[in-house]
Amino acid sequence: MKTISRMDLIEEYKLRLLIREGIKTVNKRNKRKDYDEILEESQLRSVIRQLLIREGRGKPEGGHKSTAINRLEKLLHNIIDVLEDDFKELATDKDQRDSFRAHIINAVQNTFEPEELALQADSGKGLNERIKIKLDGIDDPRFIKVPRASKEDEDKEEEEEIKQKEDPEIVKKSNFIIPGHDETGAEAAFLTYDKVETQIETAYSTLKNKEDRETFEDYMIANLKIYFDQFEEEMDPSIEEPASDIASDAPPAPVPSGPDMSAMMPPAKRDDIIEFDMNKIANLIEI
Repeated sequence: MKTISRMDLIEEYKLRLLIREGIKTVNKRNKRKDYDEILEESQLRSVIRQLLIREGRGKPEGGHKSTAINRLEKLLHNIIDVLEDDFKELATDKDQRDSFRAHIINAVQNTFEPEELALQADSGKGLNERIKIKLDGIDDPRFIKVPRASKEDEDKEEEEEIKQKEDPEIVKKSNFIIPGHDETGAEAAFLTYDKVETQIETAYSTLKNKEDRETFEDYMIANLKIYFDQFEEEMDPSIEEPASDIASDAPPAPVPSGPDMSAMMPPAKRDDIIEFDMNKIANLIEI
């Protein structure tokens, strides 16, 4: 039976340590390479996405066959950057941004309703329905029916009088806020909508054609949802840097199983350890 000398055991132990360190170096290098490639691809996609978005927000050419789409394109060109800047300021949590989104979309929909009623009134639509007198059980053609205010109408008039005495800004905010949503996002949306409301009202109110108004409403809400989705995606990075053993406080991996040589060897002195270039060892292992 061949006897293994003490020096052979020491050299074998050193070699195992060097090989293990070399393997670690290779693994770290591969992880870093993979991470760099993923990060580079993600950054490239982000740049391309930004270029496409900004290209889409370029100066409107008015080349669509729909007046509503041309009007909406011009409107979005003027307001979308305002919405994006204020949306992305809400960086604490997603609830704030969800609230901002919900309030803006709801406010736009509410803006359409009174404008639509005003357009109908201007066109005389529904006039006959508003002034038609129904004579229930009365055959006398001389009868003149005078509308009388109901208790509900009186209560509404009283409520309106109370509101008119209140601060208009408080009333406006009270009507704007949606209960149950994040208050920070709601406040931000209120201030933002004040910046763009007039432009939205002007663009919509000048469309007198019913088909144009319906197209404008539909495309406006759809585009807002798409842009808010893009803003949210840009604020939610999906790439995380891989963990590094260098910065970790975890203890080193145990020595591969084998005979316990620590008791057979004296404490190694610095002079006894051969210096090696870890990168060279790693290259040899990779080969």
